[in-house]
Amino acid sequence: MQTTKKFDYEKNTVSYSVITVTGLAYIQRTISDGSIEYHVMDRTSGMPLKDVKVKAWYEKYNYTLRIYQKKLVGEFTTDAKGYFKLQSDKKQESKNIYLELFYGTDYYNSNSSNYLYYRNYYQPMSRKVFMFTDRAIYRPGQNHFITKVLCLIQMVKKVRYRQILKTSVILYDVNHQKVTSQDVTTNEYGSFSGSFEIPRGLLNGNMQLYCYYGSKYISVEEYKRPKFKVEVLPLKGNYVLNDSVKVSGKAVAFAGSMITDAQVKYRIVRRPVWRGWWYWRIPTTEVQMAEGMATTNEKGEFDIKFVALPDLSFGKSEHLLFSYDISVDVTDLNGETHSATKTMLVGYTSLQLSLDLKAEEAKENIGKVKISTTNVNGEFVEAKGEVKIYRLKKLEQPLRSRVWDTPDEFSYTKDSWNQLYAGNEFNNENDLRKRDRDKLLLTKPFNTGNSKELDLSEIKSWKAGVYVAESTSEDAFGNKIEWKNYFTLYSLEESSIPDKVIDWFVPVKTTCEPGEKAKFLIGSSISGIDVIFEIEHRGDLVKKEWLKTDGNQKTIEIPITEEHRGNLSVHFTFLRNNRLYKHDETVIVPRTNKELDITFETFRDKLYPGQDEEWKIKIKGKNGEKVAGEMLATLYDASLDQFRPNNWGFSIYRSYYSNLNWNTNIFGTSNGRVVSRDLNPYVSMPYRSYDYLNWFGFSYYSYDRYFDYSYAEEGEMEEDMVVMEKSTDKRTKNGGRKKTAMPSMATKDEKKANGDDDVDEEAQNEEVSGLVTKPGGGEDLGDVKVRTNFNETAFFYPHLETNAEGEVIVKFKIPESLTSWKMMGFAHTKDLKYGLVTNELKTQKDLMLLPNEPRFFRQNDIIEFPVKISNLTKNKMTGVAQLELFDAITMKPVEGIFDKKETAQKNFEVDGEGNTNLSWKLQIPDYIDAVTYKVVAKAGNFSDGEQKPLPVLSNRMMVTESLPLPIRGKQTKDYELEKLVKSKKSTSLKNFKLTLEYSSNPAWYAIQALPYIMEYPYECAEQTFSRLYANSIASHIANSSPKVKRVFDSWKNTPGSESLLSNLEKNQDLKSALLEETPWVLQAGNESERKQRIGVLFDLNRMADELGRATIKLQKTQSSNGGWPWFEGMPESRYITQHIVTGFGHLDKLGVKM
Repeated sequence: MQTTKKFDYEKNTVSYSVITVTGLAYIQRTISDGSIEYHVMDRTSGMPLKDVKVKAWYEKYNYTLRIYQKKLVGEFTTDAKGYFKLQSDKKQESKNIYLELFYGTDYYNSNSSNYLYYRNYYQPMSRKVFMFTDRAIYRPGQNHFITKVLCLIQMVKKVRYRQILKTSVILYDVNHQKVTSQDVTTNEYGSFSGSFEIPRGLLNGNMQLYCYYGSKYISVEEYKRPKFKVEVLPLKGNYVLNDSVKVSGKAVAFAGSMITDAQVKYRIVRRPVWRGWWYWRIPTTEVQMAEGMATTNEKGEFDIKFVALPDLSFGKSEHLLFSYDISVDVTDLNGETHSATKTMLVGYTSLQLSLDLKAEEAKENIGKVKISTTNVNGEFVEAKGEVKIYRLKKLEQPLRSRVWDTPDEFSYTKDSWNQLYAGNEFNNENDLRKRDRDKLLLTKPFNTGNSKELDLSEIKSWKAGVYVAESTSEDAFGNKIEWKNYFTLYSLEESSIPDKVIDWFVPVKTTCEPGEKAKFLIGSSISGIDVIFEIEHRGDLVKKEWLKTDGNQKTIEIPITEEHRGNLSVHFTFLRNNRLYKHDETVIVPRTNKELDITFETFRDKLYPGQDEEWKIKIKGKNGEKVAGEMLATLYDASLDQFRPNNWGFSIYRSYYSNLNWNTNIFGTSNGRVVSRDLNPYVSMPYRSYDYLNWFGFSYYSYDRYFDYSYAEEGEMEEDMVVMEKSTDKRTKNGGRKKTAMPSMATKDEKKANGDDDVDEEAQNEEVSGLVTKPGGGEDLGDVKVRTNFNETAFFYPHLETNAEGEVIVKFKIPESLTSWKMMGFAHTKDLKYGLVTNELKTQKDLMLLPNEPRFFRQNDIIEFPVKISNLTKNKMTGVAQLELFDAITMKPVEGIFDKKETAQKNFEVDGEGNTNLSWKLQIPDYIDAVTYKVVAKAGNFSDGEQKPLPVLSNRMMVTESLPLPIRGKQTKDYELEKLVKSKKSTSLKNFKLTLEYSSNPAWYAIQALPYIMEYPYECAEQTFSRLYANSIASHIANSSPKVKRVFDSWKNTPGSESLLSNLEKNQDLKSALLEETPWVLQAGNESERKQRIGVLFDLNRMADELGRATIKLQKTQSSNGGWPWFEGMPESRYITQHIVTGFGHLDKLGVKM
């Protein structure tokens, strides 16, 4: 093919396409052991062909000739069903197979290959652990509880518990360094439990709980529990573009009170989208449509109004929608802020209409059909309209579908097309949308305000055929809305096929319980087609049968038994007129026999803080029978799910899906190949670049992020990483962010409270009352009981067992936080039935104090301490609140903390079901390390109080200055520590320590790189040579001097000596943070082991063995032409060969003998 009449390569494009003409075809599939099965068939009729001669080839690379050569795998002859099989063999290498087919005078040589390889389908017994934790996020120092269910699984047969098995559970930090471990043993239910205390001083982030059979990640962060959450509600009602849209939201405290009088800051951004199944997003710039402020009302609700203006450059279309992304920040009375986002859609029409009709409907089953009318955001709106159903014209003959797209303009008339290409589609006639209407059969009105269903029972008496249901309505603005359902109506009781089609298939029933039957309809309007019908169960073929079409539909029923739980697959496959038709369906057979029903017999969703509670939980089998089992139950603060939800997963039973599918790669279109292109030259425009500023990690383009980069000059490898301390964000005036350092801190005499917040128990129990820190006196609030137990986990019971009635009794005392609590439960039996349950409750009081305390104070801080007071009653309250601060260690009052105009007591007034806010201005002294605040309030018979310790951090930062002191032997030099001398002038600086580190030969540190090269993990040619290279140099050094050899031996044999310690670990005082707090802990940790690894490297016996094995390995992988591949079996690589040859040259240059 060319672009000019004259066959010329100049100023012309020449291409070609290869077309194969043959009457032979085949289908193939790979089975479980890697073998390939084939059926050879007639391309036109699809009949299987007997006695077809087959040659199977593959290509093997000849390293001497540097070309691929064809090798014969074997010769085969098809049986009566056209079947033959290529058997995989573990002794043979994997290969791509090409086929040659010989049948009489016909011949076919496949250009496509099939991959033949050996696969060991045997699944050995394997253990699997499922980990359940009391929550998903923790603070440093808290206890972390785990329980696990350990199972022994055989993938293709049975699943059962492994009883009495010992294993170890390891906690790894974010750098995958081992923190601690615990040995555990399973009980009679195959489960075990344990707890870890997460050490302080480690780098925060994702930590891993690991055992040999499974793992789970948890988050460890310094966080502050949120006290409320924000939600933007779905957009209800009818809206169109250019309308004023009202969006509503709500802010609710986790304790149940409404967040009233809170400030709401919002921002609305517009983007265009096109509705449809593809939901295409046009790349465009976001446009801010509105921003502003609002206030929550007495119900915690707020409204945002904006005009939904469209982008007129896109034109007007009923399919065009605009997305309005709404972001809100809600700030409570006491300064706590939380955010929420929501996307709203608005278009030129406001109504979406649909009728629930499937593409194939059995007329015996049609009755009431669901009709849906929603706005474009999926929220229900009332609408009226009507449904009209038309019968469509059937095809006169079955047509083969198009391979190419329908042209915009046809070169043929329909009559001439049918004469030349009879049996092929002209204009997508198989698509029901292209069919002409025959007759209107039904008109029915609907009103979704009265009913969301439409009775179509009249269809039961109709003839099988093809139909269209047209639903019409109007939106609230008078726009016409249409919805069309094209469907084929068939009968389960008749044998006729409802339309003229080559392939008629309906999966009638594909979800079954044992005792039921799966049902399928299969047929063709063409008689005499051979159809392969197969049943697959758990990867094995259990039935294979050949069906013959007769122009009618056949009903295939498959009885389902208990052994089919976990699913069953069926395959229907046939070939006709160069097309493969296949249906691979999975029959879902759920494991309902392994499900447990868990219900609460007693449960209260509201409790007082510190209240004792008892639950009764009933566990039953799926049929209501009593069961004996074990239950894990936990109750934790639900507000923590705002950071990271706690998800429990238990999926032990495998579901099986279709694997033995027939396929073919010999049908399709042929693509042309260009052999010459000589057209007009391409002119490229010059690229212009501009200078840019180096912001040194500071960014205005990303909110709340900080980037730190390090660079290396060309030819250098940067080994050490930059060390950064923990830090807090400071927001700059112009909206950017940058980091400032914040040292770690721990209070003295810390005691754990059930693994959660660290509190001084003696301080909690000590009665402190009547303190007035400013003259003037006040009301005595000493009788107000304060809340001190703020554990984030209320309980974690891993081994609750059922009683004789199948009940589990849970007794606990709820902590004293005012919040929501999430209960999670997992029950299981010895025969591996299981169930999961969740529930929620709140702890609240009629009068609640909700301080927005900081996570810590800093010395000399001047800070506002806000406290919100919530009233859950309907009556107005008037009372007194008081704030006191104590030394957290001695529990003595802290004097002089209030501003001159402040008093410890303040009066308050709060409306019914409302909130008010009090605030104290505090000055934190510089002589204290930790404080305990106590805030109480009393209004008549209602009171509340809260007492909690907070750390006080120093404003000082440790700075380490270093100065290199290079000096040669027998030399005296003077050095001046200039910064130490100048430090006298600083009024705030205090010198801490001066340290001198000495090394007699720094070159020895360079040798530490050799074990890294020696321990490359892969067996490729490049890393094999690296091991040879490192061992050769090590042997050369070790043999250069007996004194050197003795030093290396001492390193190897004294693993606990000081000489093996990392220089960082020897000089603990030089560090400003612990090794575990830094991202480069892996390098530091390895440094402490590196010298011992060097000692192992320089073992002469080991070196001789390594050199010998590496040399043999290199000789084995070297090709006959002298080159080396990357991995064995690959063609030789120029890069790898040059790397190895150059390396040998380096060794020769150094005088290293091989």
